[in-house]
Amino acid sequence: MSFNKKMASVTGDVFVISNGTKDESVSFESLLVELATSTLCPSFEIFGEDKPRNWQPLVVNNTNKDWINGQYFSGRFVGKSHSFNVLIKPNSANIQVLKNAIEESHNGYDYQSLAFEMLSEHIKVKHNGTNILVSKDVWSSIQNGRHHDMNLENCVFLGERFSQQTKTFFKNTLAY
Repeated sequence: MSFNKKMASVTGDVFVISNGTKDESVSFESLLVELATSTLCPSFEIFGEDKPRNWQPLVVNNTNKDWINGQYFSGRFVGKSHSFNVLIKPNSANIQVLKNAIEESHNGYDYQSLAFEMLSEHIKVKHNGTNILVSKDVWSSIQNGRHHDMNLENCVFLGERFSQQTKTFFKNTLAY
């Protein structure tokens, strides 16, 4: 079934394109259950894809016009091959419901410890208006004008991904 046909069949204000599982049941409720019981993959932070984005279709038509400026969410769960992709109509209360569920997952110990293992040497940068994470080596190449896409004109240093206090906590906690 095409994207437009799937969108046209949605009866509410949430279009769950995929819910992060192989399950045939692609519902908002099943995604919320998955968020409560599984750990999100921190790799989505690298490109700023862990935050909702305004949805703008390439072509506006009668099927998608009510979804314009809705919030698009995406993510992936650790150990699962499928990602979730959800579009929620503008001004829907479900936007906050999903933001809260994702934030709760992000604040969990499993997520934070895995994020520390993956991203402890990354820094936050705003690149062309989007917050992303880059390694310290990439930041150095940006500062020295050696990066192919990013430079000091289109990048702003925002700070470390983890505070010194958090780094100390996880270094002590995760030490084997």
